[in-house]
Amino acid sequence: GATATTSAMAVAGPPEQIHLSYGNDPTAMRVTFASMSGARRRLGASVGAAAAPAGQVKWGSASGSYAHTAAAATSTYSTGGTPWPGFLYKAEMTGLTPGATYYYVVTVGGVASDEFSFTAAPTAARYPTTFAFIADMGSECDTKPGCPDKTIAALGNATEAHRFDFIVHAGDIAYTSGTQSIWDDFLRQTQPFAARIPYQTCPGNHEHYFNFTGYESRFFMPPATAGGADATPAAAAA
Repeated sequence: GATATTSAMAVAGPPEQIHLSYGNDPTAMRVTFASMSGARRRLGASVGAAAAPAGQVKWGSASGSYAHTAAAATSTYSTGGTPWPGFLYKAEMTGLTPGATYYYVVTVGGVASDEFSFTAAPTAARYPTTFAFIADMGSECDTKPGCPDKTIAALGNATEAHRFDFIVHAGDIAYTSGTQSIWDDFLRQTQPFAARIPYQTCPGNHEHYFNFTGYESRFFMPPATAGGADATPAAAAA
């Protein structure tokens, strides 16, 4: 009800920083999103993941009609003893028909995101398969030398035109220098394309700050180790 939603939003804000990724199962699509928390900003680590409003992903084969729902695992983290002021949500849309188009929203505390759509992976190798391969791309920074603004805009335009099946970002992501709010800025800027096609990442040397904690907390890639970003949703919440 409205009271529950109002109470939830006092702890955390609406969903943002939405991005998709492939996992091990070709009939599934993973989604990661965030919710910024004024309560966690004020009270710090005493407001842990257990206090976060519930997150969900809802999806279906027709716009505005979501026949399926999956709960999201919730986590948060600290770096150098400083709590990042938000919650992270990881969920998986399963049982997808290969090559089919799906529409989805994510929710935090009952508050929904805008609707996005994506195409499920094909059953087998399909040619041509077109993807963007990028590396060394930070957040938008207006007119400074080396700013990626035009690249981010080009990726958004190409995704809107259905030119790519997915994107691979091979390290040096966001260039945070350990400042966690830069992750937030970057993932808001990339949402227009990353919420529509899988955004596959791997860490580079610039993700090393705090033993890769920011990177491993925010991305949900195919399993390689137990725990962290490479885990299933249930394990990631532990």
